[in-house]
Amino acid sequence: MSQTGNLFKVVLAGAAISAFLLAVSNAISLLSKTSKELTMWTSGGLAGVTGQEVKLLAPVLLLAILLSFFFERQIGILTMSEEVAAGLGVSTGRIRFFLFTLVAVLTGVSVAVIGEIAFVGLLVPHFARFISGTSYRVLLPMSALVGALFLVISDLFSRIIAAPFEVPIIAILSVVGLPFFVFIVRKGLKA
Repeated sequence: MSQTGNLFKVVLAGAAISAFLLAVSNAISLLSKTSKELTMWTSGGLAGVTGQEVKLLAPVLLLAILLSFFFERQIGILTMSEEVAAGLGVSTGRIRFFLFTLVAVLTGVSVAVIGEIAFVGLLVPHFARFISGTSYRVLLPMSALVGALFLVISDLFSRIIAAPFEVPIIAILSVVGLPFFVFIVRKGLKA
């Protein structure tokens, strides 16, 4: 395995452990009733999301999905290699900068509305690829759909598992995500 592959495994393993320990820490904070609003925000969840926030978020998400369709070909080429992309005339530096900026804006908007939620962005593309194949024209909207469905089901489960109390959604996602994350690291699956 290449040096990059080993580095990828270390980063993924570190992120998995970090997310798991954050979930444990948040659960302890919730049980000890420390600053419930702050803890629920750092744990993430859909409980406090209002219709007004959804109205503010929707145009940003729709624009991002439309832009992803526009760059679908370049994203597919970038997954091959830097040399292949440059050989096919893709301006890798500009495309990467634009895509990283788009991802940063979407992440910031999402975290501002629902808090920190781990694993969704790492698990969902693998599930979506299993369903739709490797064409980014189908994979990108499928990832959005699968991600939304996965998050809503996880949120529903977090509300009913210990009713009338709500379990932090990060705990639910960690139970699903951590084993899958370990599987990805061990098998070296490509996102």
